[in-house]
Amino acid sequence: MDILRDVRLNESARRTLTVACEEALAHSQAVAPAHILLAMSRVAGPGQNVIRDLCGNVAGFRVSVEALLPDYMEPLCLPVRWTDSAKRLVRFAETVASAAGERDVSQLHLLFAGATEEAGRASFLLEILGVPEHQSLRRYVYPELMLSA
Repeated sequence: MDILRDVRLNESARRTLTVACEEALAHSQAVAPAHILLAMSRVAGPGQNVIRDLCGNVAGFRVSVEALLPDYMEPLCLPVRWTDSAKRLVRFAETVASAAGERDVSQLHLLFAGATEEAGRASFLLEILGVPEHQSLRRYVYPELMLSA
């Protein structure tokens, strides 16, 4: 995960991004925001809890996200490559953590960044899956931090 070398991650965020690489490899694709969402559905933590609360069923969430993957993903180049949108998501999560006065990026920062990155694929996927509109999700995920998108 060379692009993340200088990003401070807490343990659940580190596990999530490691699993995102595994998800990308399993789908023979470069890491994209959808893989971060898929990973979050596998890694126990606050991000997984939010997905469960908002979507009702983590397994159904995974099936819906996986069904969308082949339509827009790039072929995998080894070592694992990160799409520009996935890089932007992680960098924005770092900004969110910093604005909240926290040193480490968490799962919630990743989910918040994915939900507010209007041009990114995670935002698009959350919309397709019927997760509440971005403003509602921002309040749900990080109520004390309201950044404009």
